[in-house]
Amino acid sequence: MNDKLRADAAAKDLSPTDLILVCEMLFSRGRGDEAVRMAMNVGGKSDRADLLFASATIMGSLASRHDIAAALFRKALHLLPRDNPQLVKLAADIKTSLADTLMADGKVGEALSIYKENLAEQPADGMSLCEHISMSLLEAGYPLEAAEVIRTWMKVGASSPILLNNLGCALQRLNQSAEALPYYEKAVALSPYHPDISFGYAITLLKAGRIQEGLRLYSRRTPSMSTNNYWFLDLPRLTEEDELKGKRIVFYQEQGLGDTLQFVRYIPWVVSMGAEVVLAVPPQLFRLMQTSYPDVDVRLMTDFNTPKSSEDERVYHYGCPIPDLPYIARVKAITEHDLARGEESEVPYLHVPDEITDRFSALCDLGIEKTGAVPDKRRLRIGIVWSGDRRKNAKDVAADKRRSVTFDDLITALTPLDADLFNLQFGDRRQDLAEWKGQPVIDLMSDVGDMLDTAALIKNLDMVVSVDTSVVHLAGALGVPVWMISRWDACWRWGDRGETSPWYPTIKIFRANGLSFGPVLSQVGEALKDTIALNDAEPLGV
Repeated sequence: MNDKLRADAAAKDLSPTDLILVCEMLFSRGRGDEAVRMAMNVGGKSDRADLLFASATIMGSLASRHDIAAALFRKALHLLPRDNPQLVKLAADIKTSLADTLMADGKVGEALSIYKENLAEQPADGMSLCEHISMSLLEAGYPLEAAEVIRTWMKVGASSPILLNNLGCALQRLNQSAEALPYYEKAVALSPYHPDISFGYAITLLKAGRIQEGLRLYSRRTPSMSTNNYWFLDLPRLTEEDELKGKRIVFYQEQGLGDTLQFVRYIPWVVSMGAEVVLAVPPQLFRLMQTSYPDVDVRLMTDFNTPKSSEDERVYHYGCPIPDLPYIARVKAITEHDLARGEESEVPYLHVPDEITDRFSALCDLGIEKTGAVPDKRRLRIGIVWSGDRRKNAKDVAADKRRSVTFDDLITALTPLDADLFNLQFGDRRQDLAEWKGQPVIDLMSDVGDMLDTAALIKNLDMVVSVDTSVVHLAGALGVPVWMISRWDACWRWGDRGETSPWYPTIKIFRANGLSFGPVLSQVGEALKDTIALNDAEPLGV
């Protein structure tokens, strides 16, 4: 951003819309701190309710600073003249946004109180407010309350595709996916081209076990990409009906790293059908994919930046997001038999060179030695992960809150333990280790450069205990025992219930029963102690 634009923002010369657009641009370019400073500068100096509204929106939806956003929304409401009928709509919007912010910050009672005020003041907008309130409850992790709001409304008011979608979503998150499907079917019938409704329906079909229908509908989503600046997105999208033989196809990373790790298993099957495969992945996965699939042309995503390089004159027939691969491979049911597409798709399907595994073996031994508490016999080696990667937008932050735990909560539940603990947490949350003074947690992540190194470290462990992150998929794909601590509204791939998954024969799922992870963490801690007591230091099974 140039100096003039900064100065204009500081002088409040940007319109509310421009302020939001500029800050969105900054966040998209990894300059979120600059966007936050700009929003705070405008919000702190402005006496215009519309600019304060925009600043608060940025702080809440982009920066997830709900405390600051709430203060700015309240300031905006205070500045609005109470006797100006032209500002009634703006006041209602600010109040709704304030309630959303309070809900996201866990202040549910206060948020509901404001929502009720809005309903009383705007009875003609009851249905749209109910749609909004129920979605806000869902994003904050309260599906039971969302379902109650919708059902109460439906007794006296009209339904809508969004309300039916939200009720279906609430039931799916309550792990009642089969019961959710009729509501999604009604919503789709009323609004067949609504992307969010179709996507929710696909996810619920998958979670309910109706795999063939779910994968077909799932493959119709718009790819979730951090940028559209890849020319392979302009290629025709591969479908189940397309001929593979003789076609050059770019399969590319979409959504999270875990999605690629889970579904890349079908790449050898595509090759066996006669296709020429190009695999486009981020730097974290590049070496792991090269090692695991030496006969495939593995490329970095940035190699496909627009415009197309003049050096690459080859003809490409299709592009395909990697999570579409089960649909392309015609998976019809989630059983170990149905998921398999030849030996190369069976676990373990990711591989690490011996020399890298050996290097981390030596590092593990050295790490244990440095703890000063080397036992007479080899103890179990257990890797731990307590958090997903830090998210940026408000919706993803809310989802991450539902799946992540704190380091203190996890380590307190697990220790003391007659085992050697290894950190597998990466990113900002790794810093949580710094203040820990209890049982040593060996941290080798400074020696880890990418997922291949992480895989080598995991190969030297007896098991992994993790929340639902990419490390779960990595351990599962390597065939290493992994205990996953699942959020209570489990991801579709783990189904509504059960301790096992055909996707990974070595996984054991521990499911939370509510927003609090406390009980399930205690369950994992006790199970670990029981397992260690029975174990003779041989690698664990699940």
